[in-house]
Amino acid sequence: MKKYFVYSFAFLLLNCSSNNDNVTKKTPDKSSTCSIKSKLSADSITNTRATLGWEADTAAISSFEVEYGASGFSQGKGTVKSTTETFLRLESLFANRKYDYYVRGLCKKTNKFEDWVGPFSFTTEATNIFCDTPSELEIAKDLDYKGEHIAPNYIGLTWKNKGTNHHKVSGVEVQYGAKGFVLGNGETFTKTQNSIETVVINNLSPNTVYDFYVRTICKGSGYSNWTPVFSAKTGPEESNLNCLKPKNLRLHDTKNRTITIEGQIQTFVEYNFRWTAINKEKNWKIIAVYSGDTTDKIQVERTVSALGATLIGLRVGQEYDIYVRGICGDNNVSDWHGPLKVTGISSL
Repeated sequence: MKKYFVYSFAFLLLNCSSNNDNVTKKTPDKSSTCSIKSKLSADSITNTRATLGWEADTAAISSFEVEYGASGFSQGKGTVKSTTETFLRLESLFANRKYDYYVRGLCKKTNKFEDWVGPFSFTTEATNIFCDTPSELEIAKDLDYKGEHIAPNYIGLTWKNKGTNHHKVSGVEVQYGAKGFVLGNGETFTKTQNSIETVVINNLSPNTVYDFYVRTICKGSGYSNWTPVFSAKTGPEESNLNCLKPKNLRLHDTKNRTITIEGQIQTFVEYNFRWTAINKEKNWKIIAVYSGDTTDKIQVERTVSALGATLIGLRVGQEYDIYVRGICGDNNVSDWHGPLKVTGISSL
């Protein structure tokens, strides 16, 4: 009976010891050639960059894993990167933020990772004194008319590169998403171009409010800080996104036009209209209908290949609705843009 009790106690003791080993995190064995030494560091820190470093025996370790995140993050929820060097350059960090990181090595002999070492903490700079943040972020204007550069599927943005480092600007990065998205989780658009101050963000959804953040890329100096959030709404949905309707239809001016018909001199009023192309359409149709009529009840019409047209023959005192639409090919036309209200006048 006593012997049975001793064996049972020993069995339970061994069993409990085995389970405890599975749940207890090991202390790194600094005597092991596969262990990371505790000399972690962070250097070359800017507002968006940092170089992490550590000491290790690269003859015994084939690669390293680094996990990093905002200070206090739970391991397993950070960002993990791999490297074969004893350093790692991080980019796209947030300014004036404290970070933690851990590192571990993959042992060549066992092909297994050693335990994590860390955390080591560092804080990014508040600004980049060598790369100025863009200012005056707003919707871009159309070149031929001071209307907003917005369509159902794109938004144009513009800003100013000011400050002592404006000559260093070599590109731009835009992060965007539906209104309220968290910076760092949006879509990213990057363009390389010296002194760039405008971009067009495509493939957006119609009738949707988007948030935008912009930062410049400076030659040899990293990134500027992000601008404050800027919000804009895309245009309403259209039936044909491959041929977008023009916008900014307006009456440019009116002039007298004198012609001779069967020997008689007659004077008409020319109505000169202008509009803005949205998607590089090159042909348009402009019509006049009586006010309130549908677009199939045309009174005057013209097809042109310029961003403007002259209509004549509008009756004095009659109210008209003017419409214009793009022509992008056979059976490929945009929706109508309009109406613009115009009343026929007598000769000037």
